[in-house]
Amino acid sequence: MNCQEFHKMIPDLLAGTLSPEELSATREHLTTCPACAEALRTAREALRSVTPHFEPSVPEGLEAHLLDAVHRRATASKTPERRTPRRRFIGILSGVVSAAAVVIVILTFGLNTPVRAARNRLTQAITSMEGLRSIRIDLRIRTSEAENFDYTNPLEEFVPHTIEAIYKPQLLWRVEKPGRKALYDGHRTYLWYDSLNDGLIQPYSPDAIGMLNLLIDPSQLLELERQLTRAHDGSRYELHRDAETLRLTVISPAQGDFSQCDRERNTSIIESNTRREYRFDALNGRLLGARVVFLDGDRERTLLEIDRIEYNAPIDSATLAALPEGITWEHPAQALPSGRLIGIDAKEAAWLILAAFATWDNEIVDEALRNYGAHARKLLQSRYSGATVEGLSEPVRSGRYPGWFIPCTLRMADGSREKIHMALRNDTPDKGWVIDGGL
Repeated sequence: MNCQEFHKMIPDLLAGTLSPEELSATREHLTTCPACAEALRTAREALRSVTPHFEPSVPEGLEAHLLDAVHRRATASKTPERRTPRRRFIGILSGVVSAAAVVIVILTFGLNTPVRAARNRLTQAITSMEGLRSIRIDLRIRTSEAENFDYTNPLEEFVPHTIEAIYKPQLLWRVEKPGRKALYDGHRTYLWYDSLNDGLIQPYSPDAIGMLNLLIDPSQLLELERQLTRAHDGSRYELHRDAETLRLTVISPAQGDFSQCDRERNTSIIESNTRREYRFDALNGRLLGARVVFLDGDRERTLLEIDRIEYNAPIDSATLAALPEGITWEHPAQALPSGRLIGIDAKEAAWLILAAFATWDNEIVDEALRNYGAHARKLLQSRYSGATVEGLSEPVRSGRYPGWFIPCTLRMADGSREKIHMALRNDTPDKGWVIDGGL
């Protein structure tokens, strides 16, 4: 790449729209050409000084019209011509500022508001992670050891988590926290619980680790954030740079529908009002760390914090994929449905399942509890066998949960009462209802 070619790419470089190949070529040129590096620095400073702190509504076609005007201004002959008001405006504009400044004005009002600047930074960070061989991440999350990997609660204490992944020659990953662990060995996903000695074997299932799946390859998390910049969901973006790091802050409202029920509010990062803070290496663009802060009015509490990211970490594939001993493994897909929980609505399914509790009808109960291991089902049987239904309310939706919550009152076998919010979903391949929590 020569200097002329580089200068043509400056607008796209500032906008973050270069292809990985073009970006690599510009970086290589900058290492050998101080003049172009200084030109890029000047353009960035000028752009930063005029970038507004909101994303304006740009009239359709404005950017194309301005670029076309600049192009015609640069290539037009010197033959005098009658100027319309529009051409007189472009002439004045180009007479006051250079062509580069015109491009900066275009970028400011069409491309590089804080939202778009954040999007460009995320694009560069995603590109910087290409070619990784492995990764290890140590992080802390306010959650419960027994809960799923998606669950967060600002009132809980921090629980340490470890994520390890190998990308080549095939993807392998392992996620651990006290009480619950999961791994993918290149063929199947294993999920197990230390306290129950229960384990489930599934086909490849990133849902087994919820949001942490995005950190198996951090570029997935950054890609999600990049997509969210286009969602217009009320999020605000801030970008700050110092000598060594670039910091991106995303302030975002809770996502999901809470019009029927607040049950899921503040039970996950995506369903909470948060401030997400990312730190990037200013030189190579890689993610250095992240923090998610729960926002509740004037109160703040950190929900998640990455303590360390080690790229190309020395991870042994055999150790990573090793399974523990003493675990009873089950294949949920082998639990063939009876059909009695298929083709009915959530309330009918809840009635049928709870009625089966009274006599512990294994045909129905095992189908409804197919996502629970053998030990867990035995514990539930010891608690709920003989229970009868005293009350069952209408199912409600909450947050982003794909199923329904059904408030129930049970008369237990010992005569006591217990109120539960049974979580039911039927997004399984056979569309049969299963219990997903609440017991």
